Amino acid sequence: MKSTTKLFGIIALAAIIGLSIAGCGDTPDGGRDSWKTATYTVTFNAGEGSSVSPITGLASGALINKPADPTRSGYVFGYWYTGTNSSVAYTSWTMGSSNITLTAYWRIERTVSFETGDGENVDDRIVGDGLTVEAPNPPPLRAATNWYTGT
Repeated sequence: MKSTTKLFGIIALAAIIGLSIAGCGDTPDGGRDSWKTATYTVTFNAGEGSSVSPITGLASGALINKPADPTRSGYVFGYWYTGTNSSVAYTSWTMGSSNITLTAYWRIERTVSFETGDGENVDDRIVGDGLTVEAPNPPPLRAATNWYTGT
């Protein structure tokens, strides 16, 4: 009887040790490699603009490489924003501790033409609706002191 009890104890101890070793590194969801750093993804929603690939594998606190601005016919890209408040540009290019989606804010494209009055050619400027247009540089030979709108 003693040898049976002893054998049963050894088997039980081996089972407990085996389960303990097998459980090392398990995460609460049953996965392995809990020692790895959590990573996050930045997804870009350009709407009807050109697609922008997501940035994956970012650790919390990592710098986000801002992608090239998307393009969209008839519009000028304004900025990226999060959530539903499109009037606030996203300016924190450091990864937080959760996945985020950035949405493109678009402005209607406007073409501004300059007439010098003497036939000198000044290149048009394309600008987003509501934005300031820079005056031609260098100015035309007979530079205007002020530009005005009208016909």
